Amino acid sequence: MDLFSSRWVALSSFIGLAIFLAISPLILLGDGGGQIEITSDDLSEKQLISLKNLDLARNEAETRLGQTTITSALLIDENLFIAGTWETGAVGFENQENSGGRDGSIAEIDVNGHFTIIGAFGSPGEDSLIDFEINDEGIIVRGYLHGDGDFSDVNLPARGIKTVYEAHLQDNDWTGAWHIDEELIQGDVGRIWCGF
Repeated sequence: MDLFSSRWVALSSFIGLAIFLAISPLILLGDGGGQIEITSDDLSEKQLISLKNLDLARNEAETRLGQTTITSALLIDENLFIAGTWETGAVGFENQENSGGRDGSIAEIDVNGHFTIIGAFGSPGEDSLIDFEINDEGIIVRGYLHGDGDFSDVNLPARGIKTVYEAHLQDNDWTGAWHIDEELIQGDVGRIWCGF
């Protein structure tokens, strides 16, 4: 690659990051009890680059086409914890085994931009992850499965076409998964976390 080409690549990368930051000033996150706001100022430049590299869905149509979504997130001690859905071949999930169509996941992007999958789960169908919280006992996720749920060593049999679930993750291991009433899901089913 000649000097001009390498400068063009660097300039293109810089312009791409600038555009991403300009059109992504506000990200809305659900905290179970209401809405909190996180701006790009709350995240490190490396976290923003890591988010950009995930090639996230920017609308519902891109979600249906299989792009990774983030439906909920928490910023704790400068580390970004994200929960959402992904499909086989998604950027960042190349080494994950997919249970079916769309599966759920919890991941962390540390202040240095390192993306780590903490837990993944799913069923043979198109699953969703709606609620996400972290407490003293670990991580709790809630949403919908479309088939028997596979949470590593914990399985949750399907109840009809759509199963409403709650699952607990502690120290990167699923400790339980249960059927729950739909009223216990606090999030907005149609929301995806992107703000782009």
